[in-house]
Amino acid sequence: MKNINSQQLDLLKELGNIGMGNATSSLSAMLKEERVNMFVPEVSVVPLSELPDCMGGPEKQVTGIYVKVGGDIGLYMIFIVPLDSAENLAFTVTEGMAEGLDEFGLSAVAEVGNILTAGYLNALSFLMDMTLVPEPPGVAVDMTEAILGTILAESQVVEDFIVLIKTSFVTEKTNIQGFLTIIPEKDAFEVIYNMLLKGA
Repeated sequence: MKNINSQQLDLLKELGNIGMGNATSSLSAMLKEERVNMFVPEVSVVPLSELPDCMGGPEKQVTGIYVKVGGDIGLYMIFIVPLDSAENLAFTVTEGMAEGLDEFGLSAVAEVGNILTAGYLNALSFLMDMTLVPEPPGVAVDMTEAILGTILAESQVVEDFIVLIKTSFVTEKTNIQGFLTIIPEKDAFEVIYNMLLKGA
């Protein structure tokens, strides 16, 4: 995965655009907005050891929404949101009823993360003609390194490099930025690559 080429990066960015596009209508309804503009401004493959730094720093307080995916391949998807964005999101989704990131607010943020990851998974599933089955999302508020460390310990990850998608969505009232990362279990990335680029 270290030697990923420009064609693979372009493919991952296109998948990100398709996946985020899939999520816009659901997010629009949830955020009570007529229109949600979503962007995938940057797709990169980063060393696993540098992943926390690429998400704002290992000690940065964030909200993490993580989804374990089974089916034909195994992987984890994680959406990391800075605390200020998460609080803004919770306030908007609950129409001001959440008090910061209380249980109600965290539930709302988790649902947004679930919509985003589901959009990406649906794009992957369609393009690869594979079954991908997400489990209910988990959500945590902690330092970036702590959240990632817990998930990496569970994921049986064998790659030294990880796909990182920096995404954002903007409405008239909300500007949210976050990081979506895909942590594949053994051989999952190569399966995706073979199916999409080699026609295997």
